[in-house]
Amino acid sequence: MPGFDYFQLNLYNRIPVASDDISRGWQLTPVWGMTIPVGRSEIVFDGFVDWVFSSGNDNHENYIHANPELKYNIGKAFFRNDLRLYVGVGWDYWSNKYGIKDGRGRDSEQNVLSLLIKYHF
Repeated sequence: MPGFDYFQLNLYNRIPVASDDISRGWQLTPVWGMTIPVGRSEIVFDGFVDWVFSSGNDNHENYIHANPELKYNIGKAFFRNDLRLYVGVGWDYWSNKYGIKDGRGRDSEQNVLSLLIKYHF
């Protein structure tokens, strides 16, 4: 796709091995990465989204797990052109975590912002 370093769209049929596993169903997962030049360096925007649906079991809820990241390459900006040292933020969002619905004092939503330092070698 134009503007992306990579883009994948995967569709999985989730067939558990254990007979008592209730997570049977489908999963759609887009995965992406793009690099945006900025001055002497770059910003990288990448991540994935897992959408699990149609479980066919009343005890397993559909859910979304998303994890996009936005990073700036300080290695390229301040040190060497080939050094991939990133700082940035990541967001981890998960609705109905593990297919469990909210209720009775149970919060199955996750919504976390993280600061990142990553080194790729």
